[in-house]
Amino acid sequence: MMQIPCIHCGLRDESEFVCGGTSHLARPGLEQSDQAWGEYLFFRDNPKGRHFERWRTAQGCGQWFNLVRNTSPHEILSVYAITGPPHDSLRPPAPAGIHVDRSNALSFEFNGRALSGHPGDTLASALRANGVQLVGRSFKLHRRAAFFPARIEEPTGLVDLGVGAARTANMRATVVELYDGLVASSVNCLAQR
Repeated sequence: MMQIPCIHCGLRDESEFVCGGTSHLARPGLEQSDQAWGEYLFFRDNPKGRHFERWRTAQGCGQWFNLVRNTSPHEILSVYAITGPPHDSLRPPAPAGIHVDRSNALSFEFNGRALSGHPGDTLASALRANGVQLVGRSFKLHRRAAFFPARIEEPTGLVDLGVGAARTANMRATVVELYDGLVASSVNCLAQR
């Protein structure tokens, strides 16, 4: 069962919530056709990947909130107030991301691609916020290796840091703190652009 972090009453079981469907939908005006209203009321996308939804606690505080969920591994990426704007990144809002200083930007490089992050980000959280999913391949069967929860115990997010003789191999991206000028690359795969 999924655990959902309500912004009002904390972490609770999925059975205590009601899903209100896709959030941030543009409501058609009264002058719109029946077809436009039908599409608004009855048709929804079923994306693989990041999906924005409205949820309400049925057995707790009863408050509505927005939730960003990755439908592929079925994980919650962030939760924010119903009046908040849709998030354009995968970084959680404060207080979950309170140690990330969003007022300053850091630049780093992954597989030759220039990316940006913030002080307090780990390499894993900065890569996820920049939309990087593939970080390597398994050694034996060459299966895709990606971040799942991007927590400290994540076993699949291995990267190489630095270049040439200064390279450090097989570092866990979930424990590497991001710094300006960091150079990282995938382990056991060609660079993905």
